[in-house]
Amino acid sequence: MTQRMVTDDLVVPLNGKFRLQLINNFKLIDYRLRQLNQLYDSLPESVKSEDIDNLSKNINYDVQTALADMDKKINRITLGVDQETAERVVTKILEDKGVI
Repeated sequence: MTQRMVTDDLVVPLNGKFRLQLINNFKLIDYRLRQLNQLYDSLPESVKSEDIDNLSKNINYDVQTALADMDKKINRITLGVDQETAERVVTKILEDKGVI
C-alpha cells in the first residue's frame, strides 16, 4: 500500500469528503500497525522483550520531554513572551498587508 495519509490537505468545511479522508487515514494507520505487529511477531522472544523495554523507555522519555516543552511554550504564548511565535505572527501580518 503506497497511499499516503491526507494531512495538510484535509478539506474544509467538514463534509462528506472530510469524513472519507479521515476514514482513509485510519485505514492506513491500521494497515501499518498490522504490518508492524506481524514484523514484531516474527522476532525471536529474546529480542522482543529487551528491545520493547528499551523502546518503551525511550518513547516515554520523548513524550514526557515533548509535553514539558509544549507546556513551556503554551505558558510563554499565554504570557505573550514567546519570541518565535510573536515573530511569526508579525511577519504574517506584514506579509498580508503587503509591507514585506
